[in-house]
Amino acid sequence: MFAFADMVHLFSDEFASLGGGSFALACISSGSCYCVLLRHNQSSPCSNKGHGWHLANGGNHPAFAVAVRRGIGFFSGRMLKTEFYQAEEKDSRRLMLVMHGLGDSIEGYRWVPAMMRLPWLNYILVNAPDPYFGGYSWYDFSGDAGPGIARSRKMLFELLDLLREKAFPTEQTIVCGFSQGCLMTWEGGLYYPHRFAGLVGISGYVFQHEQVAKRMSPVAKEQKFLITHGTFDQLVPFEDVRKQVQFMKQLGLQIEWREFQKAHTIAGDEEVNVIREFIQKCNNR
Repeated sequence: MFAFADMVHLFSDEFASLGGGSFALACISSGSCYCVLLRHNQSSPCSNKGHGWHLANGGNHPAFAVAVRRGIGFFSGRMLKTEFYQAEEKDSRRLMLVMHGLGDSIEGYRWVPAMMRLPWLNYILVNAPDPYFGGYSWYDFSGDAGPGIARSRKMLFELLDLLREKAFPTEQTIVCGFSQGCLMTWEGGLYYPHRFAGLVGISGYVFQHEQVAKRMSPVAKEQKFLITHGTFDQLVPFEDVRKQVQFMKQLGLQIEWREFQKAHTIAGDEEVNVIREFIQKCNNR
């Protein structure tokens, strides 16, 4: 299968570069189900201590990978934690990268592949780097957000670079995020030096929008954005975001703005349908 072969290969260099020992790959195949165990010879495999790679959600460091049914999750101590879900369409390189909001995690977005109903699209769900009350955070919103955003932007760009190099072209990649993940989507669209298929920002805002004109990448005006927001949003005020979007449009950015009668959430089928149509349009499907 494409995802199994390519995504294991995708991180083989990362595993090998850890040094200090070799690793072995064991695969158990039953229909579309795979299990991948990576073993490191510095300690007992499948333990929760020291060095070693572990099955599924067991283990912690430095890296491991697991494939279950049509999804592959891959983890690295030097990168963001992610889960990959393979497209039904064989050998598709089209990808949707999804980033959650404050306090959430990958678990809160595992519904996305089924809800999108796009058989030619792969999905990669990404956890933010900082633990936050049982979930994760992309940056410290209560203090100086700048350093955390810069760190998370660097980590996101490293992941995008790796995907670009090994498996998925950026021009066939959709980046999507909710709330803090929306801010990170803006960071990608404005500052990553390669053009995406499209970017979807939900219920978030632009960080330091007044500095965008002098900082944005040469391809920023080629990016296609879908930005959605709720008129009842009390966490990220609707009117503030609407004004930001107007400002960004004046800079020459290509933005499709959609309003929903919702609070700080995703408005079910109504909003998902808008996102799906945007993705199809960006991919000429």
